[in-house]
Amino acid sequence: MKIFQTLKDIFAPKTEEKEKTSAAGETPGKAAEGARAEKLPAQEGQKSAKAMNYAELINGLISNAGYRNYKPVGIEEAACPSCGKELDSFPVRKMQCPSCGADIFVRTRASDKRKVLLTGDQLEEFERQRTLDSGMYDTKMKNLAERMEKYSDHGGWVFLSVLDEKDTPEYAEYHGMVIKSRSGEEKKALGLLIRPDSRARTKTWFNNPEQDTSPDEYEAQRKEWFDSRKK
Repeated sequence: MKIFQTLKDIFAPKTEEKEKTSAAGETPGKAAEGARAEKLPAQEGQKSAKAMNYAELINGLISNAGYRNYKPVGIEEAACPSCGKELDSFPVRKMQCPSCGADIFVRTRASDKRKVLLTGDQLEEFERQRTLDSGMYDTKMKNLAERMEKYSDHGGWVFLSVLDEKDTPEYAEYHGMVIKSRSGEEKKALGLLIRPDSRARTKTWFNNPEQDTSPDEYEAQRKEWFDSRKK
């Protein structure tokens, strides 16, 4: 009995420690993992707050610019959008007005799926409105806000213009420029990116000459574009 009691006393602390571990439901290693896991929601919350700030900034710029406030272009009646003369029937494809000879374009609005008649001058505005109505614009702006959040980890990003015959000087001047995150210059650059017809892009800035395109190369590209406009 004494021998049995001695053995019991020797193993009792280990058994008790095991019972404590089992009661807690985790080993010290698992407890540490749990502590790290508990910190993740807070970190994710901080990132979400940053993203929300950029989303709010971009939505504010869009609201101030009035891009979502517009009068739909086109007419729904069977009449020439140029001279107003009634047509025998609603056209199903492009035609010329029998009265004034102007081109009549047929398109379907994304907002209400109605077919409308347009003049040639209205086509560009119609495409801009269709981008807004289709949801593509909202998706594009959501992606832009998310990119701005990622760029903020690097402290900035690079503005890239298309530099073709359709580009404009205000876009070309920003081509290759490093835009510092949350700066006044960034608001101006975002003002160009949020335009429904904007074709400009963004690029990661690494702040490392070995990874970033040389500023001299961007300068040469800008100079070539501006020189081409003088010809």
